[in-house]
Amino acid sequence: YGSFTCTDIATEEALEAFAAVQEGHAEFVMRKAAERCGDWSIAEDWIGSYERRNEPDVVFRYARGREFIEALAERGALSMRQVYARPPVRRSQILDPTTYP
Repeated sequence: YGSFTCTDIATEEALEAFAAVQEGHAEFVMRKAAERCGDWSIAEDWIGSYERRNEPDVVFRYARGREFIEALAERGALSMRQVYARPPVRRSQILDPTTYP
């Protein structure tokens, strides 16, 4: 995807934000596929399992990452090619998508 470079994810925080984009996008796609197929229960069981474990890093990557991707999709700004070309570099951008370009 895109043309991001290693310098785009050079800090630990940038790498965490990038991981949230990757995992969040996967969760977003899984939810959309489950909705289309009419069997949300399988995806809901999977998604709920990590949210119940109370592991902040896992919840950030998967749940907050998915919410970030959903927010971009809602505002009509979802182009994964663009997100990967210019990934968020701060956790705060994942937590508050309005701060991401």
